[in-house]
Amino acid sequence: MQHQYGYRAIYCSPDGLNDIRWSVKLALTDYLGVELREQAVIGVPRDVQLVYYKLNGFPREPRGSLRERLLQSLTELVETQLDDDDLVSDIWPNGPIFPHDIHIAVVHPAVAQNLRAIAALPVALRTRYPAIQARKQTIDGLGEIPSPSTCAKDPVRLYKHRATLAGRPLGRCGPPTSLYDPHLAGLTDALRNGAESVQHPTPTMLDLAREFASICLDFFPTESERERALRGIIDNLFPGAKWQFKTPTSQSEALWKSQVFEMKKERGNGGDPKAQAIAYYEKIVGDRNDPQSIARFREWSRLPMVLLSLASTQFDVSCAVYTDVAHVDQLVSINLHDGIDLDEQVLLLDRLDSRPAPLSLESSALHLPNPTSAAHPFLPLTETLDLRILYKVSRLNGLAVAPDNLSDWQENTRHTVFAALGGGIEGIPKDAEVIVKFVRRYNLEAHRILADLGLAPALYHSCFVRGGLRMVVMERIEGTMANWWPKDHQVDLLPRAVYDDMSKAIHALHARDIVFGDLRFRNIIVCGGDKEKVRAVLVDFDWASKDEEGRYPATLSKLSVWAPEVHCYGPMTKNDDTHLLHSLEQVCLPAV
Repeated sequence: MQHQYGYRAIYCSPDGLNDIRWSVKLALTDYLGVELREQAVIGVPRDVQLVYYKLNGFPREPRGSLRERLLQSLTELVETQLDDDDLVSDIWPNGPIFPHDIHIAVVHPAVAQNLRAIAALPVALRTRYPAIQARKQTIDGLGEIPSPSTCAKDPVRLYKHRATLAGRPLGRCGPPTSLYDPHLAGLTDALRNGAESVQHPTPTMLDLAREFASICLDFFPTESERERALRGIIDNLFPGAKWQFKTPTSQSEALWKSQVFEMKKERGNGGDPKAQAIAYYEKIVGDRNDPQSIARFREWSRLPMVLLSLASTQFDVSCAVYTDVAHVDQLVSINLHDGIDLDEQVLLLDRLDSRPAPLSLESSALHLPNPTSAAHPFLPLTETLDLRILYKVSRLNGLAVAPDNLSDWQENTRHTVFAALGGGIEGIPKDAEVIVKFVRRYNLEAHRILADLGLAPALYHSCFVRGGLRMVVMERIEGTMANWWPKDHQVDLLPRAVYDDMSKAIHALHARDIVFGDLRFRNIIVCGGDKEKVRAVLVDFDWASKDEEGRYPATLSKLSVWAPEVHCYGPMTKNDDTHLLHSLEQVCLPAV
């Protein structure tokens, strides 16, 4: 018996679940694959082997949650896919029971491969999927970047490309590369934190460093002659270089498995070698044609690299990792010159021997941090604390950053706050969702004072990580940022309890001579509402400092909310908190 019913299909393209195309209503009466190919407007070449899944009880509405619902269904059904030659009458003996449901998911094989990987994860970790898919999309888009030589002369398209976070223009930077790779973290410590962080230099290495500086200070008629003079020294400093190495789309001066070197004879000759090195790195990551390329590891590695660039006497050392995009940090820039500080320059060059080790292979969390403890340099804290980092938390709304929302992504490129599942170690609750934050400055005393009063999240753990940051692990508070609470509850003013709790918090800190400094709405989490008792807690203790001794950031935004006397790098006073507390009271219900 054959049935002619209105089956509905949905197609997941290579661009991922963000691109879901509705087909016409299908009448399937024969072999599944044949009918879908003939009737569905999918636009896929016939040599592409599509994957089919039967969906049970999958309503079309609400369409706003379609992406999340489809992801959940497909990861559950991933091991029971349909075949091209399955008979429609066998799949649906009685036809579609609910004609207004979606009955079939048609999935491109590239998407199906990712779904299988996600299906292998515990359910709690599947929130990583959108960022995993976004990483794949940005890698696929690396072909849009011009050639490295073109980027050297005109770097705008390189630095403004979605896949590049390299510190320009303003706002285009990511978290430090030291959070993602232990070897780059070691190099960061060696170059930024002084000679005490590395072993005593050997005479051989010092000789090489001194000779490198000497050649860089000399003049050469051509770039090739300068390169030849440097080759022997660089080969000794970094054994195993491939000179004038080519990929199908680019060529570098020299390539190691963990370094790229680009050079110009003088400043301005042929453009910026640093931009050229970044572009070459991204071409390596995006290379699909060379089976020997390190790009073949990109599904299991962040592909850490050191980028060395030399223009005249300007020697720059940068680090690069590919997380969701290419993150590039400049570690040190040396203007080599003869002078009384030549010894210091040579010692700094010697520390480059602390270069990264070969590629380390990992799994599905490549877009997320993998920090190592400063006390135990090669033990990832995600393992020693059994922390399973899930996603980056948006500074706009406290939810997961949406990689397909460009404004949300751009606003959070530098943000270093993540949600994770605890492992029951060091007081971090097992399987509870917690917040993991990486900061350069944090007032643990202020946080503990308010946590003890129930006016801040519980503080579980804190330690320094390699690369100069502190990691703080705290309770995840279920609530809403104060700036969103009135809209979510369709009211004009915040509950009075918000002001009362924040007043208690600020006065508790002032009693210890601590200024909070940043009492803006986004740092106030409102819990409860409607029929629940409302309370408020304070988060973000980065600025909190001793009264009249602490200082505001040198890059403080000029906002109308600040007290009139507040300015960039100005002293922090209790009056600043009082001014913000008064402003908060104006948008809360009056006292009864």
